Amino acid sequence: MMDVRLNNRSQLAGFAKRDDLKYFSRTLCGMDYEHWPDHAPTREMAGKWSDVSIIHL
Repeated sequence: MMDVRLNNRSQLAGFAKRDDLKYFSRTLCGMDYEHWPDHAPTREMAGKWSDVSIIHL
């Protein structure tokens, strides 16, 4: 499993935190876990989405 998030230990990640994903990927899927933040969007790119509001129709 390849994790491309910049912050894989955030409280907002819930059960998808780094250590939990390592455990789940190995135990349930038999896969290794790797964190590749170099492939994640930059903070500037992600920051643009924080300004976008969702309109409910």
